[in-house]
Amino acid sequence: MALQVKTAIDCISQGCKRLHTEVYRTKSLDQVIFRGDQFFNLMSKINKHF
Repeated sequence: MALQVKTAIDCISQGCKRLHTEVYRTKSLDQVIFRGDQFFNLMSKINKHF
């Protein structure tokens, strides 16, 4: 489970500045939400195959 969480954080936080453990600064919260939606949509499709 820890690897899945790290993968999600790495995907969603692309382009963000890491300030501390799991604390990031971004110029666009909309972009973070968009990447999160894309990531979890893809993961739900992958999970259906396994």
